Amino acid sequence: TMDYSKEILTFLDSEIDFGEWLNQYPLEEHINLINTFREFVTKVALENGNFELVQSLAETQDQLQEYEDAVITELAAKQKYDEAQKQLDESMKQLDETVAGVRHYVMECILTNDFNAKEMMELAKKMIYSEKLHEIYDENNWKPILHLLH
Repeated sequence: TMDYSKEILTFLDSEIDFGEWLNQYPLEEHINLINTFREFVTKVALENGNFELVQSLAETQDQLQEYEDAVITELAAKQKYDEAQKQLDESMKQLDETVAGVRHYVMECILTNDFNAKEMMELAKKMIYSEKLHEIYDENNWKPILHLLH
């Protein structure tokens, strides 16, 4: 963990409120910042015999714990979202590869004049139409058979 002593001293010298100060840092650092802040202020207060400050810090313990729990929940949600996004990206990549495989097979059948070449030509036209409809058409993907389409 980072040493936040300098940051805490700067904060204590400033007029900025705690939440505003905390939000200058990434969420991942909030828990460490809060704990370091509490330890630091408690230590200074005890050294100076300021037991009121120690007492008021103790009274904020519940709110700080709630905030800490909220931060942990938020970070876990962010991690789940990132994982879901990664899975979605992976699925889309697989789908793209599958479509490319089908496209390749369709063109192969047409170009080799396979027994199903006529049906494959119809399928190619439908696929191209669908790609254009969904604005994902790229003529380079179909270049080998473009001259055969009419």
